[in-house]
Amino acid sequence: MVVDTMAPLNGDRKCFRLINGTLVERTVADVLPTLKQNMDNIDKIVQQLVSTYKKKEDEFNAFQVGYTIRYLSNENVCLGLLTDFDQKKWNIQIKPQQN
Repeated sequence: MVVDTMAPLNGDRKCFRLINGTLVERTVADVLPTLKQNMDNIDKIVQQLVSTYKKKEDEFNAFQVGYTIRYLSNENVCLGLLTDFDQKKWNIQIKPQQN
């Protein structure tokens, strides 16, 4: 957004940039290439994070499948959706509700 705003401006026009808490006066021609480079670096880092996340997600799913891990939600336990086999296998004791 900032790059798009500054792109059509004259290169000699002064602008201000906040660097480590200090407001610095520069020209558009000085600031614009740095901003573009920072945007490119941010895009690369986001792509790296997304690919790392996908790899970890795949590893986790493979681990779940390999060890037959599944989630038991409280809703399944409360609604009685677990079979007798599930209750014995996972040592789940369902107490009857008292009114």
